[in-house]
Amino acid sequence: MQFGAGMFNPAEENFWRIVKLERSYAEVEGSRLDLQHTEAWLYLSRLRLGRSDKAAEPKSTNSLLYLLSGQISAEDFAAALTDAYFAQLDQLAASLPAPAVVKTQDGQSVTIGTRIERPARDAVERPYSCLANFMLAEQALGFGKVAHAKALFGIAVDIGADSEVAHYISRTELMRLG
Repeated sequence: MQFGAGMFNPAEENFWRIVKLERSYAEVEGSRLDLQHTEAWLYLSRLRLGRSDKAAEPKSTNSLLYLLSGQISAEDFAAALTDAYFAQLDQLAASLPAPAVVKTQDGQSVTIGTRIERPARDAVERPYSCLANFMLAEQALGFGKVAHAKALFGIAVDIGADSEVAHYISRTELMRLG
């Protein structure tokens, strides 16, 4: 990933291409895609290049742009995305037929149907929290607040969401910053 390698010029170009492509697709399909995550990465790329571009106006409280606008804390952002995840999971579960127990010809009971297991809240919220702290750290770096950025990168790493790209870029940024 170019952004994580500190290659902000090509990262900006690629994020801009993605935003344009997503906008074109949304117009052709007549759908409303949530472009705000890509636009947040584009904003951070420009900010890290020293451009004083203002982030696009957030259209959703669950977007990274809303987080970067300072209207919500990293903790509240992660909680809101976790709540949205569980709401979607509940909606999916409600649309499926309930599991049923049937008897086989030999008299054994077998459960058929689909049942959705809910993951632990912490397992869902941790990656969102890592991402939120990482994004705020990148923004702080863009504004020249190195000490604040280091603290936020440290939080992102300490959260332990080691399957997340934000975790690894945070570790890289901490090494780069010394």
